[in-house]
Amino acid sequence: MAAPKKKLDEEKASKDIAEIADRDFEIVGGQIKGLNIKVMTPDEYRAYSAENGLVMGRRPNQKTQCSIEELRALINSNWKPSMVMEKHGITPEELKQLVWKLSKKELRDKPIKFSIEGDFFGREG
Repeated sequence: MAAPKKKLDEEKASKDIAEIADRDFEIVGGQIKGLNIKVMTPDEYRAYSAENGLVMGRRPNQKTQCSIEELRALINSNWKPSMVMEKHGITPEELKQLVWKLSKKELRDKPIKFSIEGDFFGREG
């Protein structure tokens, strides 16, 4: 009796995937190409989120997880500490811990410098 239900579940999943595929992406020359993708600057993303009742893509008073890989990408994209804290709803102390983890993962002798007051990320200390 379980086999027919499993088959129905697989058929439904396949149908759902096909519907998503038609709406969200297409294959061009063997490569997946996303449809309806927006590329925004941080200021555009902030405004877009505010229009939808969000703060940088999260609900107000909600914290989101920032991985150390994402932190490295944000630093490389010239984000300021205040922007990272706003995006993830984290405190300066939580950002400090995240920067320390990133420095440790990158095997730095000294932690990455950053200033909450000056609102900048610097080079290795």
